Amino acid sequence: MDKLLIYTKVDVFSEKSSLGKKLKRQYKAFSSMFDTYMISLNDNNVILTHKNKNKVVAETDSWVKALFAINKCTVECVKKFDIPYVFIRYPMSEPAFNGMLKKVSKHSRIILELPTYPYDDEIKNYGVDLKNKMAYYIDRICRHRMKKYVYKIASYSNYDNIFGIEAFPIVNAVFVDEIKPRTLRNVDGTIHVIAVAEMQQSHGYDRFIKGLNEYYKNGGGKEVYLHLAGNGNEKETYEELVKKYSLEKYVIFHGYCVGDELEDLYNNSDIALERLGLHRIGAALSSSLKSREYLCKGFPMISSSKVDVIPEDYKYQLMFEANENPVDINKVVEFYNSIYVDEQNDVINDIRSLAYEKCDIIKALEPVKERFYE
Repeated sequence: MDKLLIYTKVDVFSEKSSLGKKLKRQYKAFSSMFDTYMISLNDNNVILTHKNKNKVVAETDSWVKALFAINKCTVECVKKFDIPYVFIRYPMSEPAFNGMLKKVSKHSRIILELPTYPYDDEIKNYGVDLKNKMAYYIDRICRHRMKKYVYKIASYSNYDNIFGIEAFPIVNAVFVDEIKPRTLRNVDGTIHVIAVAEMQQSHGYDRFIKGLNEYYKNGGGKEVYLHLAGNGNEKETYEELVKKYSLEKYVIFHGYCVGDELEDLYNNSDIALERLGLHRIGAALSSSLKSREYLCKGFPMISSSKVDVIPEDYKYQLMFEANENPVDINKVVEFYNSIYVDEQNDVINDIRSLAYEKCDIIKALEPVKERFYE
């Protein structure tokens, strides 16, 4: 079995990191195709994982030193274990990273996974701190130099060329069987919408909150509730809007939730809220991991951007325009009524079947394997 190295600067051992969990899933999936190694960071140390065993290969006393150490260890690992294929979770480009790419490319074929593209507007305009903005400007200078070293880019977009490098599409994916379907909530005349996220402006939940304000100001009908689970930069903005509109009864902030607490929220919700503000960062296609989780849970979804794995005119998706208008909650009520005709419908299994078809991780990573071998 050929060898593959996954490179990431993410702490995959943090229980609160959804990205770390994703990388562990990728490691597990790639291990069914390759003899897989993974190099990552944890508590300022560089960790090499192989055959589910973790070894500290470099100890440092600061995060900055660890960032340099992981590049050195990656070059050493590729040479020592004679690894022909390297899959990199793109961390933004900078001179030390490019230097590592140059050295690794002499021994291995490199594919970069680019999770968000384009990302310029997101960093320039929306709630990113000074340190990340500086990293972005360095990235702008350095990223086009990667084309000399990177074979291809795996992207969750439809671009066929990024930074002068040939790109191909993949989809964000999960192990569907590892995500338990929700329990269908009893019909009681109310509607409960859930959104689970580290809240950023691109989530656009302010549009839903403003829509609730309009809905109740005009008399409403069915009681509609929004449950927000998570924290993030925009949480305070949402809290201020809820207070401004006196919507405390209808918008509930649950904070960071995991385990049974999150399962209880899912089991007491009817519809999931995907992104309503992706247009704010200049993007139109969503490939979020959360959308996969919603599908696996069996949730109908509300969105203002196309979700890459959901077909056009899918009966379990309600689409709004990608603009700044408040969400029309009356349409949400109509959407709910069209789905939950009675308590016995098979909505959960219908939606979950799409997850098996479109976003199971083994199937999703096959294009990466094909590009390595071509």
